[in-house]
Amino acid sequence: MAPKQQSEGTISRQIGRGVTDSSSDMADKAVQYLHDIASNPKSEEAFDFSALMEWAGKRMRDQQAPALTGRHGPSTASLADLQPVSFKTLLTDARGEEKVIYLKIRSVSIGNGMTLAVQDSEEKEGSVWSLIEYPLPGGPASMAPGTFIAVREPYYGTSPNGQLAICVHHPTDIEHIFKFDSKAMEQFPSLRAIEQITSPLRAEDAAFVSSSLMEALDCYSEGIAKVYKQPTSKHIELAGEFCALLSKRAFTYARTGLHNEAFADATEALIHEPKHQQALKIGCSSALEIGKYDGNQRLSEKVALRMQHIKGQCDLNTLAGKTTRSNMVHDVSHSIGDIEIRESKLGGRGVFAKQRFVRGQIVLWEKPIAMSFDEKVSSFEHGLRNFMGHDNGDYCNRSSMAFVQQLAAKTAADPSLAEKLFDMFDGSQPEPNVHGGSEKQIFDSYRAINIVKYNYHNVNWGNASINQQFYDPNTKFEIPKEFQGSRGSSLDHSLARGLWYMNSMLNHSCLPDTSFTNIGNLLIVKIQGDIEKDEELTTEYVERGLPYEERKKGLTKYAFECCCPLCEIEVSLPPEAKAKRQQMYQPPEVELPTAVQNRSVRTVGLESKIQDTLKTYGAELKAELPCVLMMQPLFNLAHTYLGPIADWGKASPGLRAKGHDYFLWTLMLGLRINLLHAPSTPYCKLAFSKHSLTHAIGVLALIGLAGLAYISPALLERKRAVALLRCAKILYKMHYTEDATFDERSQKYKCKSLSAGIDAVAPPEDWDKVKGAPQTKRGVGMNACNSNVSIHGMA
Repeated sequence: MAPKQQSEGTISRQIGRGVTDSSSDMADKAVQYLHDIASNPKSEEAFDFSALMEWAGKRMRDQQAPALTGRHGPSTASLADLQPVSFKTLLTDARGEEKVIYLKIRSVSIGNGMTLAVQDSEEKEGSVWSLIEYPLPGGPASMAPGTFIAVREPYYGTSPNGQLAICVHHPTDIEHIFKFDSKAMEQFPSLRAIEQITSPLRAEDAAFVSSSLMEALDCYSEGIAKVYKQPTSKHIELAGEFCALLSKRAFTYARTGLHNEAFADATEALIHEPKHQQALKIGCSSALEIGKYDGNQRLSEKVALRMQHIKGQCDLNTLAGKTTRSNMVHDVSHSIGDIEIRESKLGGRGVFAKQRFVRGQIVLWEKPIAMSFDEKVSSFEHGLRNFMGHDNGDYCNRSSMAFVQQLAAKTAADPSLAEKLFDMFDGSQPEPNVHGGSEKQIFDSYRAINIVKYNYHNVNWGNASINQQFYDPNTKFEIPKEFQGSRGSSLDHSLARGLWYMNSMLNHSCLPDTSFTNIGNLLIVKIQGDIEKDEELTTEYVERGLPYEERKKGLTKYAFECCCPLCEIEVSLPPEAKAKRQQMYQPPEVELPTAVQNRSVRTVGLESKIQDTLKTYGAELKAELPCVLMMQPLFNLAHTYLGPIADWGKASPGLRAKGHDYFLWTLMLGLRINLLHAPSTPYCKLAFSKHSLTHAIGVLALIGLAGLAYISPALLERKRAVALLRCAKILYKMHYTEDATFDERSQKYKCKSLSAGIDAVAPPEDWDKVKGAPQTKRGVGMNACNSNVSIHGMA
């Protein structure tokens, strides 16, 4: 007999109430408890050793999660308005408002953030702890020993590493100080000697060789400033040195990731010397990085291709074929259709059509503001405790921290990216000013984590429908082993997380008029139904196929209630009907793979539950709305009756008829997609209504129908298999925007051999005269143009 499963609360009672002060104390209590169990084997409470160890391991990991104290917003003050201070004058556990401290970096260490050993203007040594690793543009080079920094309005308290330090939660609170800055020279008199250097180029060479890129920038900037100070009569004489300084500073900027600054310097150098080779090279490469182009012929083909992308011309099939786990980032420019952001009656802002769009039209493909591929990117192995000011164990996980780290690095090098990031919804109403009193874009780490929370998308392996409760024979073969996890968890299979600006502006509807998918790092938005000019485009924030209460719960964090046609019907349903639909959502009593593989095992009572639940759908059918909750149960029941795909030919005619019926109902009821054909022709065609939805389950239902037709004893049905497979491919492209990966979805079916000829299928000449509604095997009439579907026919 299996041991009784214990809850965390039960184990907590067994170990001892409360969170332990240290992992060693907890371990001692666990050992003591095990000793008590051994000496009293008749304990009334069942004991699960593996659950205890799992719980203890979780608690030990949580003890390692650093807790942030002294929570404070980012400084928005200008350096010129702040009063310099030293370590000696800082108050412990307090913020130095309207103060700034100038520091020289002595050494850098990474772990639970970044810790700097520093020296202030009075040569007193101390520490700076930063939540963000390398908060300045340029990465490690920007924080090299000998670099001068300023910390605005410093908080002097205990860092998560347990030492007294200036704790910096927001990267823009740290600022790089050039060695020729007047305030820095006032604080550090020894810097005045550097001012006497006569050749900034020679000083830069020494700095560059030693990889002190920030010091090199200092020397270049000082040299450029000296040229500017010279009389106009000497500018022609100094033009060569001036161009050399500009081009070298541009190169150094590019090395530190500051491509806007690199482009500006290279452009200025070319004004004085149009054929300066180094300036041309750096200018072109930086122009491509920031989306500008100066006309260099060597890059004309690449630029022309990008211009095609911007106009919406891109071979998505080719991109899909190139996408692998190690090749997720595609060198493609954004394409934004004729849409605009403006105020929405749904709340806040929304995206609206500026022209009429038709079903299947792509309105947007977009590259992310940032994408986190690996949770280990963050030095916070177990996340941060109390990151958002909570004391209730609401941890920021390491994946989120990896995301914030990357956002801080990318936005530091590109101010326009920072503006986009902090223009996104962060859960606050109204949203705060992102600039404050500063001209500089402020990076608020607290807001950044909230923006990630409300706007991120998971990028899954290939185009597999992973977050599912329906049977997909392909899924376990498509997902790499390292990404396989517990059923139903989308995070288990996610290769990356991304933030896309335009997509984040789409509002929610449970009946969305767009669908989105990923090809590598591209997020592609496609129209699901015809949209008129000035209509709002919507997407879905919660998974399709959930009952009303589950959808409502999923939307609570966005602080609004959906009022789409589906929700308007379901909110007024009688309690008994709501209960039946909620029960339909519960996981099957028998796991689907087991039920499908073993014909003696059936999903207990599923057919009767489906029939009973369908009786609650009168209002949706009358309004011609999809019964989305039913698509998964109907599809699962088809597979459960048919058994393993390889054995479909051995199934009785009655079971195959049931499988055929339930695949059809999946399409016609669940997604409102009708399948038109005529008794006299093998040709068939998809028919859509205003509220038809696309979904991976519809593709698989059509492939299932093709598979059944392929093994049918009727000649006309066998001929129809290729047309059904063509319909599946059409729906696949509607949902995923590409069809290069379609064949992977049909590998387990015997009809896969037909895929080579599906593109040649054409309707007969008299199709408009003979087309009609499909009939189920048991004679249930389903008129494609009639919403009053005969539910009792499923009995």
